[in-house]
Amino acid sequence: MRLSPPFPVNTRLKPPCPHRCEARATCHLFRSEFLFCFCLPTPLSLPRSLKAQHRRLDLSESEGRAIAQISANPECRYQDFVNPRPLPRICKLRTPPPPRVCKPNANVFSKERIARVLNGEILSHSNSQSSLSLQFTILFSLSLSAAYSISSSLKSLSLSAPSGAPKATPSDLLSLLGPKRRSSAVNPLVAQELKSCFKFLVPFTPNRNETVRGSWFSHRRSLRPDRNGGRTRREEEENELVWWPPRPVLELARLAVDSGGDPGAIHRALDPTIIPVPDVEGSEEVRCQLTRTPYGRHFISEELNSYFELLFELIVARAPAIGLNLSLTRYDLFHGHLLIARDTGRLGILFHAKEYPAFDKKTFPYNMGYCQRGSNVTYDDSMNLRNILWLAPLPSNSNKAWEAPGVLVVLDARPGGIIYRDIIPEYANFVRTIYEDDLGDVIVDVNYLNVGDEVPNYKLFIC
Repeated sequence: MRLSPPFPVNTRLKPPCPHRCEARATCHLFRSEFLFCFCLPTPLSLPRSLKAQHRRLDLSESEGRAIAQISANPECRYQDFVNPRPLPRICKLRTPPPPRVCKPNANVFSKERIARVLNGEILSHSNSQSSLSLQFTILFSLSLSAAYSISSSLKSLSLSAPSGAPKATPSDLLSLLGPKRRSSAVNPLVAQELKSCFKFLVPFTPNRNETVRGSWFSHRRSLRPDRNGGRTRREEEENELVWWPPRPVLELARLAVDSGGDPGAIHRALDPTIIPVPDVEGSEEVRCQLTRTPYGRHFISEELNSYFELLFELIVARAPAIGLNLSLTRYDLFHGHLLIARDTGRLGILFHAKEYPAFDKKTFPYNMGYCQRGSNVTYDDSMNLRNILWLAPLPSNSNKAWEAPGVLVVLDARPGGIIYRDIIPEYANFVRTIYEDDLGDVIVDVNYLNVGDEVPNYKLFIC
């Protein structure tokens, strides 16, 4: 440490010699106020009283010259002039040894030195062995740094999108499933990757321009495929039910757009009658509540209720064609989220299958609570297909025409795909969950539950 003069000096200083710094402590010149001290006051030791803090000795002319020479000679230390030893030993002190001249150490790893070492030059008077050792050390450290940076770059490239590449958004996903004027506005690279993640359960483009015809849907009594494998209608008729649903569904879809995406408009279409949710496949025994509330409702229109039941049945019937085997149980597919897209007001439902995979220490080591107990759903690659989206036909804002037909599609969230990378949150990557809040404003949950004891009995609960 170096003091900047003037500083408290309690000894008479002798100007230093040209070649060395000298300090001689003389006892008889100390003032009486320091005779009782055991240690001389220095900037590192606080004064004994506030009064002593303001006491300063008047420096003689010779002392002033000495201080000036101390400032001009940075190689001399203040310890050579100020003796911090206890007072009884001051008179016995002799001239201290010449101060050690300190030179700044050369920066071993400066840019110039590293460059010269790499060029094979000798930078110091040390032997060649030390120079080679330093050269090897620098080269080894540089190689390690390069290897680490390359491995980090490769890892980041494998887990994330290439730098500068556009990212997909939920709005892009919905636009590609809408009219051409909206899908054409999506970045071509994003559109190409998103389309590779669409697995349609019903063909995306209708075979012909279907016009809305009366309420012929109401004349069909059975809306679900036969459980024994027989079909109650042709596959083409099922497709048409998705492309152009019955009139009550179309009216609800237009209401969502005309209301500006107001959830209250959909709530007013519900019957106010409250329906308690009974025990579902032994859920009460394990204290599992599957629904958002312990009660549910129905829509006023029975055709609406039947249509949503049809969607659950249709998904289970067609999912095996794309490698997805589902069951209508409380562990697998039993609910969806009715929502309104923010940009367009389009009505839709995001279904979540494989809701409670079985706990497994290797494949799925996650405890999901009471509702997971007893699950027989295996965690495998089919989890990539657990997000299923239904979109109602999109009405036009300007007239009574329709801009796009209905859609029923499975969203492939495979690792490495654009949905997995850009749309699914990082904390939900393992369960491959697309959240309904990202697609739009959630209105209600649509639950299709088996409330039967021995014989399956499925009921709809709007919560």
